[in-house]
Amino acid sequence: MGWLIFLAMAFLLGGALLRFGHMTARGWIIVAAMLACGALGYGLQGRPELESSPVASAAADPRLNTMIEALSARVAQDPNNGRMWVMLGSALIEKTQGIPTPAAMYCFWRGKQLGAKLPPMFGP
Repeated sequence: MGWLIFLAMAFLLGGALLRFGHMTARGWIIVAAMLACGALGYGLQGRPELESSPVASAAADPRLNTMIEALSARVAQDPNNGRMWVMLGSALIEKTQGIPTPAAMYCFWRGKQLGAKLPPMFGP
């Protein structure tokens, strides 16, 4: 299916260039080379059979969800505990497999405001 979409887009591009491009032979060679590079890249790296969201497997981990709920409860009990805020932010980033979300960044910001030490990924 991916190749059909690629070919359709290539034909649409070619049609648009024929209609509006007024290109020389050298221009057509450049366009063909660019399309060939795109096709080669898709052929070597494209994986249309994979899920679109790589974080789906981590989000389904019940242990991680339980840990996030427990840390959220601890933060609700003691909102001035910076260490708990940082731990909650770390758990949220773990859930998204390293992708910092606004909620996780808020947790780190709040923990820093309360004097907690941040993880090494934030520097010294």
